[in-house]
Amino acid sequence: MSEIMPDQPSDSPDSSPKCVKQPLTLFDLTRATLDSIKLYRTQKDKIIPIGALTLAGMKAAFPQKLSNQNLHYHPHLRFFNCISWLGVELNDAVDIIPTARAQKQQPVVETIFHNWKQALRASTSEAKISASETHRRKQLLRSYQREILFCEATARNTSPQEWSLTTVTNYREIMNAISLTHNAAALLADDLDPHRTQPIPKSNLTWQALEAKYAWMTQGQPQTSIETKLCGLYNLVMGSQVVDDFFDLPDDQRLGLCTFATQVFTQQPNPSLAQQQLDRIAADYFTAAQTFGVTTSAARGMKLVFSTLKSTLRKFPRHIGGRRERMLATGELILNQSSTQPKHHPRPLGH
Repeated sequence: MSEIMPDQPSDSPDSSPKCVKQPLTLFDLTRATLDSIKLYRTQKDKIIPIGALTLAGMKAAFPQKLSNQNLHYHPHLRFFNCISWLGVELNDAVDIIPTARAQKQQPVVETIFHNWKQALRASTSEAKISASETHRRKQLLRSYQREILFCEATARNTSPQEWSLTTVTNYREIMNAISLTHNAAALLADDLDPHRTQPIPKSNLTWQALEAKYAWMTQGQPQTSIETKLCGLYNLVMGSQVVDDFFDLPDDQRLGLCTFATQVFTQQPNPSLAQQQLDRIAADYFTAAQTFGVTTSAARGMKLVFSTLKSTLRKFPRHIGGRRERMLATGELILNQSSTQPKHHPRPLGH
């Protein structure tokens, strides 16, 4: 079967939205992950671990376009790496800083804020390197950061009584659509319809405007084969998000975050039934991914691998955990215990 080739930068606007020229298989995901690790080991000047992890999904969807050979001279790899890094720092900032400030842990606030600004400076600097791309890249950065911060501010300003599983789902879906779309645009450039990343003017930035902008992804309405593959990736990401929320439940509760897991465990006091409900939500996303060319084995493999990875990260936070896990493990970040924290030990979803 043919696939999207480097010399085919875009699809015809009236190509079938569900036309997948080559399914995304478990082999594709495995090969892409190994290739991303290899790329990181051989080109550490161009990509950091989180960039390599984010890149794996994109490589699986577009294996020839984003082969390691092509990426060696790829004009957008460094910028993609920077915007992936910025996404991580933004996530840490919005998750940790409000609680750290409330608990008067100023050194933690300063560390997170410094890392965020460092990533933003690096991204801005990389955006200026290509004269022909400067405007598009700077616009992409502004839009990405503005939309993420707007979503988080909206979430923080919503009282706990107003949250429901429906609102949490909407929030999680928009956040992941923003991140995936901007990461894809950073790497694929004009191969992705520029309309998909058209900035919403600050005066018009509302939740409804974001829903309309990303409906093609959240509601599964792609117009090109590139968008179809991104919709497949999006549902894999959403399924993994549910798994991620489950394993991060104790910390997220103490941070006062609204996630799939915190909401389900709030509504369902029986831990076993709550876990079963989360498993069904994750399964729905992994099943939806198959509508957009992801094979059943790839969806199941993604779920199993991500569950195992998160379980391992939770067991060895000092060595392989993210910044939040490391800060909690070392005592750099100290959170007040929550009375609603579950008294069970999470096991991988679906097991």
